[in-house]
Amino acid sequence: MPAHSIVLGDVQITRVIEWSGPIRTARFIIPDSDEQVWRRNQDWLAPHFWTPADDAYRCHIQTWVLRSEGKTILVDTGVGNDRQRPQVPQFAGLRTDYLARLREAGVAPEDVDVVVNTHIHYDHVGWNTESRDGEWVPTFPNATYLIPRPDNLYFDPETAHRRRAPRDEHERVRWEGSKLVFNDSIAPSTGPARRCCGRTSTASTATCCWRPPPVTPPARPS
Repeated sequence: MPAHSIVLGDVQITRVIEWSGPIRTARFIIPDSDEQVWRRNQDWLAPHFWTPADDAYRCHIQTWVLRSEGKTILVDTGVGNDRQRPQVPQFAGLRTDYLARLREAGVAPEDVDVVVNTHIHYDHVGWNTESRDGEWVPTFPNATYLIPRPDNLYFDPETAHRRRAPRDEHERVRWEGSKLVFNDSIAPSTGPARRCCGRTSTASTATCCWRPPPVTPPARPS
């Protein structure tokens, strides 16, 4: 069994980390939090999630690999390589060996059956795609991609006119960055040939799914 794995019932769960490090102070991430609460929980927060000396919140950007019943499922796909991210300069142009780490966990891109994006934020959808010959293409060519339908509607640039105006420059940059995320990480993996939208029993859990386009088998010799 790969390192950083656990088994729950008949599901093997493996953690694959793309990036780890300090990203903001704890008080920036949770402005209303009480320092004493952090101090009381220091024994399990430090040093992996919080460093008391500088109040740094430590971020871990990761994928959860689920294996069960012969299927391989990825939950969230990190930041990705070579992205324009004006809203988070720390991750603009990031380059990691994420795919090599997946392979170390026993997963090749073509092995993935399902990709689940819990939401469309830059650190959850990046490796949906990768750059090849100047174009963004699906990283996992045989996978069905699943994302929440409300996120798809909200972040799709085609519906941007339905949003209110940004309150300030920070929000404007963040929203422009969200368009880049959609265009390089969502749209290329969910083109018209792949679209297959479905709805569960409640709107809040409705999802959209995209499947690889069907492959036409080669003609048999006569």
